[in-house]
Amino acid sequence: MTYTIERVDDIDAAWPDLWRLFRGIVEYHEPLTGERLQPGADRTWRSHLAGMHGLILLARIEGPAIGMALAEARSNPVLGTSYGMLDTVFVEEEHRGRGVGALLTAEVERWCRERGLRRLDLSVRAANADGIAAWRALGFRDESLHLRRDLD
Repeated sequence: MTYTIERVDDIDAAWPDLWRLFRGIVEYHEPLTGERLQPGADRTWRSHLAGMHGLILLARIEGPAIGMALAEARSNPVLGTSYGMLDTVFVEEEHRGRGVGALLTAEVERWCRERGLRRLDLSVRAANADGIAAWRALGFRDESLHLRRDLD
């Protein structure tokens, strides 16, 4: 199978694919987090995407998209650092393990390099063992630990 990666410049045209894939990632994480989409989530997420100053990618074979990635350039002016942040990557279950995530990530890395960014960060749920293994296989390493405490 030949997968193609395309940049999204028109949120409206890509919206059916973007929303379907976003619902997919929330459903994938629900057993790990207990979090569910709230009423109006489609409008909220569409507004977020429209305001992004980053990169939105879709992966396709033919027809509907089967994967997506979102990334942004970030900076810390106090430390004088800039880096890419891979905010979201999702590949539909039947296409996982076939290199689609690697293709999406490679395109994000290319985009970062074009902007002079020399580092790409991401976060992954601690309970997402498959995701952690996939990211490590792509060369990502542990750098920090994000801790959480639920408050009553």
